[in-house]
Amino acid sequence: MHINDIEASAQRFRRALDEIHEHLGVPFDQFPHGCCGDTSELLAAFLTDEGLGIFRYVSGWREDDSTSHAWLEQECVVVDVTADQFEDCIGRPFVTTDRTWHTQFLRRQDARENGDFREAGEPPHLVNAYAKLTKHLLTG
Repeated sequence: MHINDIEASAQRFRRALDEIHEHLGVPFDQFPHGCCGDTSELLAAFLTDEGLGIFRYVSGWREDDSTSHAWLEQECVVVDVTADQFEDCIGRPFVTTDRTWHTQFLRRQDARENGDFREAGEPPHLVNAYAKLTKHLLTG
């Protein structure tokens, strides 16, 4: 298991988003709020490019249908860099083997085996955002 490598890469990715999200356009203007799906797809691409494997995209709704959320999983590891948009979240970025917090989003849950946005038709806004993020990560 390479959870420490995943956590280090997720932290770098999150720091980059914190630094440049306002330059990525909609839906990242209110980051981390309201962009967990797109962020997870970008993160899946980044983690794959870092040589950490393929990550599953998971999304679901809270029991009362008030809130949806998306994150990544690989085997028993949960990777969630937008969980802190919720008041009841503990920590950021959220890389753990404990799925307890995420079980509240089990209603109407959906998953895609490869969460990388490039596997989902390369939406232009994500292609542009990924190019800016990777450039920022390389140049700091």
